[in-house]
Amino acid sequence: WHTHPGAQVAVPSAADRRTARRISEHKEARAPNPVLLILAGDQAGWTTFCWVAQPKLRFGVFPYVQLDRCTVKLFDA
Repeated sequence: WHTHPGAQVAVPSAADRRTARRISEHKEARAPNPVLLILAGDQAGWTTFCWVAQPKLRFGVFPYVQLDRCTVKLFDA
């Protein structure tokens, strides 16, 4: 996870996509579908943006990651 201070929305960067792909490929991470969480906002409030990574092959050869939006649900303990 990371933050985008001062932003109204958060869009994954190329670096975010690369990191998600590397995590999904790293067997020791045991996370074939890592979750990317970005908080956008400021002291007035933060908005959560969430994606789950879906590893794919472009043209059946070149690895890339498709990021699908997901929802974060908060639960009280």
